[in-house]
Parts: sequence; C-alpha cells; structure tokens
Amino acid sequence: MKAFAKKLKNIYLLSFCIPFLGILGIFIARGVYPFGTSSFMFSDMYHQYVPFLTEFVRKLRDGESLAYSWYVGLGSDFTSIYAYYLASPVYWLAVLCPQSLLIEYMTFFCVVKIGLCGMTFAFYLSRRFQTKDLRIVWFSVFYALSGFVAAYNWNHMWLDCLWLAPLVILGLEELVKNGRYRLYCISLCAAIFTNYYLSIMLCIFLVLYFLLQLFTNGLHFRKKLQAVLRFGIFSLLAGGMAGMLLFPVMSAMHVTEFHDISFPKKLKVYFNILEVLARHVAMLPTERGLDHWPNIYCGVLVFVLVPVYFFHKKIPLKQRVGRFLLLAVMLFSFSVNMADFVWHGLNYPDSLPARQSFLYIFVVLSMCFEAVYRNAENSDGRRVVGVFCGFLLLAACGLFVTTDGLTVQVMACTWIFLAGYLLLSMVFSRHFRKHFRGKEVLRKLTVYGKWAILVLVAAEALLNMEHTSIRTVQREYYVRRAAEYEELAAGITERDDGIYRFESRDQMTKNDGTLAHYPSASVFSSTVNGSVKDYYETLGMGGSKVSYYYKGATPFVSALLGVKYTFAREELDDTALYEFVDRSGDTYVYRNRYALPLGFVLPGGVKEDLEAACENAGNAIVLQNNIAKRLCGETLFSSISGRETETDGNCIRVSVEADGHLYGIVLQEPEGEFVLTRGEETTELKGSDDYLLDLGYFAAGEQFSLAAEEEEGISVRLYRLHTEALAETLAVLGEQPFLADTRIENELTGKVEAKEDGLLILSVPAEPGWSVYVDGAETEYEKFADTMITIPLVQGVHTVRLQYTVRGLWQGIFCSLTSLLLFAGIIARDRRWK
Repeated sequence: MKAFAKKLKNIYLLSFCIPFLGILGIFIARGVYPFGTSSFMFSDMYHQYVPFLTEFVRKLRDGESLAYSWYVGLGSDFTSIYAYYLASPVYWLAVLCPQSLLIEYMTFFCVVKIGLCGMTFAFYLSRRFQTKDLRIVWFSVFYALSGFVAAYNWNHMWLDCLWLAPLVILGLEELVKNGRYRLYCISLCAAIFTNYYLSIMLCIFLVLYFLLQLFTNGLHFRKKLQAVLRFGIFSLLAGGMAGMLLFPVMSAMHVTEFHDISFPKKLKVYFNILEVLARHVAMLPTERGLDHWPNIYCGVLVFVLVPVYFFHKKIPLKQRVGRFLLLAVMLFSFSVNMADFVWHGLNYPDSLPARQSFLYIFVVLSMCFEAVYRNAENSDGRRVVGVFCGFLLLAACGLFVTTDGLTVQVMACTWIFLAGYLLLSMVFSRHFRKHFRGKEVLRKLTVYGKWAILVLVAAEALLNMEHTSIRTVQREYYVRRAAEYEELAAGITERDDGIYRFESRDQMTKNDGTLAHYPSASVFSSTVNGSVKDYYETLGMGGSKVSYYYKGATPFVSALLGVKYTFAREELDDTALYEFVDRSGDTYVYRNRYALPLGFVLPGGVKEDLEAACENAGNAIVLQNNIAKRLCGETLFSSISGRETETDGNCIRVSVEADGHLYGIVLQEPEGEFVLTRGEETTELKGSDDYLLDLGYFAAGEQFSLAAEEEEGISVRLYRLHTEALAETLAVLGEQPFLADTRIENELTGKVEAKEDGLLILSVPAEPGWSVYVDGAETEYEKFADTMITIPLVQGVHTVRLQYTVRGLWQGIFCSLTSLLLFAGIIARDRRWK
C-alpha cells in the first residue's frame, strides 16, 4: 500500500476514482436508471439541458445547420444555445448514442467530469509542490465533492470549467514564475470555449490571482514587466482562439434581457462574515434560490488548517498576506451586491447564487494542503494556536449564526468529523510513533495514518453529498410524455402538410417542443429573446428573464402565434374551440377551430393603431378587446356581471348565466394556489398575476367556486370569451394569409397576396441574422410591437423568403484562426531560439 501511494499515477487514479465511484454509488442507492426507475435530471437538466441535447443530436443526425432552430420557442438562434449549454466536445459523440439513452449519456459525463475535478486538482498540487504525497488525494476529493458541486452537479456545462480551472491556474503560475505559457493559453481557451459564462468568473479571478503571483514571488522589476506582458498576450490569444463562438454569442446576446446592464446604485450587504464562514460546515443544505448564500463547503478541516496556514512560520509573510487579501476580496464579493453583480458578468444571477465560489474553494484547499504538507516545518506552538483559533471560529458559528439549516445536528456532524481528524492525526503523528520503537507491529500500523484519514475524508465528502445533493425524478414519466408528444406530432405532420405550431395546455417543461421535436410557442433558456418575453407578458402570458411560455394564452393569442394544434392531459369539453384529433396514452391532441397561418397582411396604418392599443391597454383582456374593436368593431371578452358572482372571504362563487369559456385576471397573487370546485370535482390552479387564468368552458346554469388556499381575501376579475366575435376578428386577419410552403433549418419561404399596400406580420421573432427577400430582392423589415418581423408589401402576389445567418461567425472564425496562427508562430519562434 505504501508503494502504491508513492506512484504519482496512482495518486491521480485515486483522486478520480473516489469521487467517480462515490457518486456512482449514490446513484445506485437512489435507483438512478439503469439501476432503477429514477433519473438524475434535477432542475434545469430536466427542463433545459436534455431537451437542448436532444435537438443538437437531431441536427447532427439530420445534417442540419446549427445556426437556427424552429423547435426552440417561436424559433431561435441555436448557436448561442450551443455555446452556453452544449459546447463541451463530448456532446458531439452523443450522435453515436441511442436516442433513448441521451439522459444517461449526459448523466454519465456529469459523473466523469466530477471525477476529473479530483484528478486535475491532484495534478495541480503535485506539480506546484513537486510531490507524490498521498495527502494530495484528501484535498482533491474535497474539491471534487465540494459544496459547489453538491449544489450544481446537474449543471453539466459548468463542470467543464470546474475541472479545467486547476490547469488554468497552474498554467498561470508557470507563466509568472518561468515564462511557460502553453498550458495557460490552451487550458484557458478550452475553458472559455466549453462555457463562456462561467469563464467570465474564471477570468476575473485570474486577474486577481495574477496580481497575487506578481507581488508574492519575489520577482525583480524586469521579470514583473515580462510577466505582465505574457499575461496580457496569452490571455488575449486564449480568448481570440475561442472567438468563433464568442463573436456569434455577443451578437445573439443583444436580444436578451442580460444585455441591459444596470449597475446597482445602492450598496447592500446580504450577510456578515461569520454567517458566510459558517457555510463551511458539513451537511448544511445547499442554496439554489435567490438568498445569495454561497455553497463553499470543502471539508471541515478548513476550520483548523486555514488558521494553521496563516500562523505557519516558514510560509513567507508576503504570501500569507496575499492569500488573506484574496480570500477577503472573495468573501466580500459573496456578501455585497455590487461585487456580486460584477462577478456574475454585470448581471445578478437568476437563482443559483455565488457561481464563483468554486474558485474560493480552490484557493482554500490549496492553502490547506500547503499547511499539511509543510506541517513538519511548523512549530508545535504555532500549530496549537492555529487549531485553537479554528475551534473558536467554529464555536462562534454555532453560537452566533442562526440562519436556516444550521441546526444542532449539522454542527454536531462538523464537530464529530473534526474530532475524528484530530484524533487520527495525533495517533499517527511522528511523536506517537517514537513510543513504538522496537514494537514492530504497532509501528507498522502507524504508517497507514494517511490512509485512515483518507477513508474519513471520503466518508465525510460522500455523506455530505448524499445528504445535500443528487435529487432524482421519475424517468419513466418524462420519457413517456415526450414519446406521446412526438408520436402525435409526427402523425399530424403526415396528415397536415401545412406550416403551423403545436402547444400544450399542461406543459411538462417549457421546452417540450425542443424535446419532442415539434414547433411550439414556449422556451426556457438563458439566451431567450427579451422582446418576445415582453410581448407575451403584454398579451397575458407567462414570461421571465429566461423564458416565455404559453400559459395564459387565449384562443385569439394562440391564433396570432400560429398555434393550430393543442395537446392536453384530459378531454376538452369546449367543442366550440377545439376539435378532437388523436390520442396517445394519456395525451390528447386537438385542432384549434380558430387558427391563423404564420403570417397575415394588415392594411397600412392598422399596425400603428394596434401598437397604440397595446400601449394604452390596462391589462391583457382590454388589450385584446382593443385589437378586436380596431379590426372589426367587436368585443372579444365581457366582464362577468355582478349578479353572477358572490364573494365570500377567500372564495368567489359563480352562477353562470351564458355559455362560454371563462378567463380570470389575478389582481393580487395569492400565497398558495387556487382551488376550482365544479360539482364534486376540484382542480388546483396556479394563481399568478403574470398570466391569465384559464378556468375552462361553462354552460349556462352551471355553478362553480374559485378559492385561494392561503389568503384572507381573493382578488380575481372574471371574463367570458365571445366565440362569434373571435371568429369575425380572425376572419379579418385571415383575409390576406401568408401561405408558407417550406420551413427548413434556417429558412422560411411562402407566398402572399396583398389586396392593397400593407404590412406582412409574421409570428417570427426579429433577431440579428435575418435577411428578408421579397420576389428575390432583399428588403428591409420592420418590427411589430418591437418583436415580430414585419415586411412592407405593395399590392399584388409576392414570394417571400427569410434566411438566417449567424452574425459574427465569420469574424469569429477569422479571429480564431489569426490567434491560433499567432500562438503557433510564438511556439515555433521559441523552438528556433532554443
């Protein structure tokens, strides 16, 4: 065993295998497929990553361009999605994986990347300290199974930066110390390429770490200038070589809400330093919401080893002060809103806080290893002072920090593990072994102290991971629903060769269309078009900084978006609006009786009137009524009369006087959900003031009630849809339809007959990259409601073609090739000099 530990390759093997096999063991215990019926698709992996990987693999198999996809929302630039979610090279190999196992493919590589985190951190420590010491594995395991990994292990694209970070930082140290630049430039380029977003944090850290290296390595002035020059050149070359992705992404991000930077005007402190340091305790629940807590657990040994490091007599004072300042800056950034804003790329994170915490963990663990590795150089007195300070800090956390999750049981676990480490360290210390000279059996036992501590390290890290992470979902439900959607959509496409969209009344994810390969009207992505989100909110549908979705759509809005077919999880009784088409398993599909094509022509001047109606409307119902009145003088919705309703506390009781489909506007969002009671049936409805409430069809004479679960009162305004007015309004809009004949990859073509000069309004979002051709001639297009592509037309029959090209792609390719040639030229020059 001692000989095994002396081989460096075995240190790397252990650092990889312990996290890898440990996570795999937890998967087996949790019944993750193929060891059970569950899946690792937690949070965004469920809603975004698997659907986007599915679309990416489909494009590769069909030989399609990665420029654009009609299966992401209303249509979206796909290059930015690829760059944010799928740029890791391993996903190109997913084309060899069966479609039914793509979930497991992504899951497997999440586990592999966690193992690689341990291996690369071990590589960093062994190279930096020039050692094969087994204790490297202790801290490599803690890095691979840290609180950051526990909270965000399902964020597969972030894990690439996590395992590449030790290589980048090692490369930076070599660049400063001896001028070696290859590892730094290549690994930084790989990190930026695989996930440009987390690389923003890595690059900010590299600037801070470079300054630390520059002023703590004892370099004279000339060497410092050379280091500054190398750092600038090779950082730019690394970014330049990734330009083929960065340039298109920068162009695409202009349409997202993340493009609008509003620096905070007031300083805000989230929590004090002691509350942050308490996040180092074991078994503390991870934070994934909006409470800003950093996930910085990396082993309870840090409570004593970091103070021991700072009191170490042989570690240069300049280095200790530099590390202290670096940690102080990073701890400050966790707690203060302005610093938090800068670290996250001049934006606040939409949940998943403190995304830079893996770099803080890296610094802490490298300090801890140095304290352990150079323990023999330290004096007993300084060690005791350091341990005592660590005890005081941990005790202060237990006594004075009262945040949620920091329970007595959690603190007890931390004290138990810490006591275990100290006990093993004492038993297997050099001083203890001296007492067994001549007693060969006992002396040999003490040799295995490092192994004993490694076992405790693995136990602590894996118990923390098991307790705070790896939540699972039912795989069968996810796969079955997607298969039902796909089967029904494919069947309809065979029978109806038109160009249209599908949507679901009961979405499994907001990317169901991407997952099941049908054009939809919803998307959940960090690259979402912000103008479409605003448009949806205006029309009474759901939207956020990272999504827009069909929830709250009325038949009128559905028609405007070109939605012709609707999926449902139950039979729809409103035969005036829906016609049953087919069923697969528990999923029904209906044809919308009132639908529009993807585009229609408005006479001149109507566009401005409609936009004014949108701006002046008080709510989505009034807006839709205003549009209908301008088009044909009809009213789409009427308010439920007072004699039909009776409000009693948190409940509205309704006696319906006329047939119709009812909708509600939630004026004050309740704490819980709404309960709709209809006879003996009850239905829970998510009550939100973000979108309209679809109550369903009710016949005259029916009675129902709508109650808020956890509110003293209820504030909902009810409306009835008039089907005749809907038919007349859509008849006006459908008089001059755009008849699309092809919709392939990044192109849309069709014909339209304009009865007079007017504007063709398409339900296609205007994004940088679209070129419009009318009768073969390129035409400048406008925007309807600052969102949809609008094309001026003169009277007559026209052929219209839309083509999408990735803006910035060729500039990015040129930048990448130029940077690559410069990098190769520098290497060739250095070889010639040598």
